[in-house]
Amino acid sequence: MTFAPPTVTLTSGRVAPALAYGTGTKWFKRSDSPAASALNAELVACIKAALHAGVRHIDTAEMYNTEPEVGAAVAEYLAENTDGVTRADLFITSKIQNGLVDVRGTIERALKACQVEYFDLYLIHSPFLDSVPNLTKSLREVWAELESARAAGLVRDIGVSNFRPADLDQLGSPLPAINQIEYHPQLPQPNLRAYLGARSIPIAAYGPLAPLLVSAAKDDALEKTDEGRAFLAAIDAAAQRTGVPRSTVLLAWSRQVGALVVSTSAKIERVREFLASAHVELTDDEVQAIAATGDKAGKLRKFWPAKHFDE
Repeated sequence: MTFAPPTVTLTSGRVAPALAYGTGTKWFKRSDSPAASALNAELVACIKAALHAGVRHIDTAEMYNTEPEVGAAVAEYLAENTDGVTRADLFITSKIQNGLVDVRGTIERALKACQVEYFDLYLIHSPFLDSVPNLTKSLREVWAELESARAAGLVRDIGVSNFRPADLDQLGSPLPAINQIEYHPQLPQPNLRAYLGARSIPIAAYGPLAPLLVSAAKDDALEKTDEGRAFLAAIDAAAQRTGVPRSTVLLAWSRQVGALVVSTSAKIERVREFLASAHVELTDDEVQAIAATGDKAGKLRKFWPAKHFDE
């Protein structure tokens, strides 16, 4: 299948496919779980199916414990070679957190697990270093170690995830290639976006469908307030005009506001909807209506809820 995904330009000037298949959330394995060391065959099959469908960007992390699945899927997919795709056509992102005590060693182990010679993008998973056992280094020091790994060719670009302006100020140079954050119409984070925009640092948006995942039975369901219903109405108006589901509208919205979009599913039809969002063009009025009504529908942060974010 021939599919040319949209791209996002990183701070370095390199480009990344703007639609990434995520291997966290649904696929996350706790480190203390017996499943952590077992290969998840379902995830391997889903990654391969996503690659065959046209996905060219895979997102994983040390914290997810899914790097081995990425490695198995990519190796099998490239060995089959039915699509004429090579490693150079793929973009693989991973992240580091507890491994910050040994940056070089963690990266080398991750590369082995993913069965690749380099990562296209490697991120510090969060600035919350107080949660990392036995870590005595500062953000600036671990950032310098990532830069050394980049200079050594282990990774092509380095970036961050879940960083706030104060965290970014601690890094020094170079500027991060990207900041991967939870981002959707109910979590617009204008202060952070302004900070990043002033420095031409793009964002990767994870949790782009979070507003649609709150059960209608819950107290904070969108259906239970006038503001929430107005938000859904704005999404539905765009969905009706374009002939796509609500989820595809939100994915298209994220892309049109400039984000690299990270999402996942075990269902291939959902992956195809994800890819189809690249061809959905919302009008400026639709983008603005979704943003405005989403902002008024109430803040929704699904990930890292206990941490302080200036929103």
